[in-house]
Amino acid sequence: MLRLWVVASRAACSLAHRAAPSAAVSAPLPVPQTLEILGRPGAYEHLERITKKLVDGLLAAGRDAGHDMCGSNISGMFGFFFCKVRAS
Repeated sequence: MLRLWVVASRAACSLAHRAAPSAAVSAPLPVPQTLEILGRPGAYEHLERITKKLVDGLLAAGRDAGHDMCGSNISGMFGFFFCKVRAS
């Protein structure tokens, strides 16, 4: 449950920053505010896009550094491994 809250809070911070880029978002939002932000249309689609961008960047950086890596994401959850086969 805590992990879900952290992921949702980070997503909410990203959405809040996107809505008001000049605002400094430095701490997780309270749960009611987080849930309100995640309830907005397109919130989970945005979370999917930014998580995929994060995973793709981590994998590219690892491979550029010479590491065998694989990984994937589902919505805001992601994982990666140091391996020679691609995660499915």
